[in-house]
Amino acid sequence: MLAVMSVTSLLLAGCGGDERLKGADMSTMIIEKDRITALTVSPFDTSIYSESELRRMADEETRAYNRENGAKSVKFEKLSVRDGKAYLTMSYRSAEDYAAFNNLTFENGPLAESGLPDETRVLSTDGKLLTTFGNLREDPENEWMLIVLEEPMRIYTDGTICYVSGDAVSDGTAVTIGAEADPDRFLSEPSYVVYK
Repeated sequence: MLAVMSVTSLLLAGCGGDERLKGADMSTMIIEKDRITALTVSPFDTSIYSESELRRMADEETRAYNRENGAKSVKFEKLSVRDGKAYLTMSYRSAEDYAAFNNLTFENGPLAESGLPDETRVLSTDGKLLTTFGNLREDPENEWMLIVLEEPMRIYTDGTICYVSGDAVSDGTAVTIGAEADPDRFLSEPSYVVYK
């Protein structure tokens, strides 16, 4: 009986129950090797839509996207509305699915495969080292991963965040991009996050 309860708890924890999403005050993304989970927090006016209408729209858009791109490309996880805000949690098979579904710039993959110029500068999270993508690409001991994002977001990765640029600030466990920006607008330029 105890084993069944433990397995059930693990399954529930894996279904959108991530503690990093609970109580989030801004849009938050969790990047793991096999999926991306994103909580979008946005103002919600109940005089325009009801929660059930928003839920139906999210479900319909997810189904339409999956018909075109594969059955498990995007998954509608959870929706709640409180205090004039909508909290929508979705999961994505890849960075490409996140970018296409949301119609914005988002990349996540090896820095070595990025088409960004070698001269692109990033600052270490401790603020002590300014370096370039070219220098990081020449480093034979580290397989750097790169995130490129143009929307306000708190990001957690399954690695160690080492360098940031633009409106990105690291607190050691996550990176916050555009903390002071309007959450409904894109940033004036993408921010970069390098991790390993």
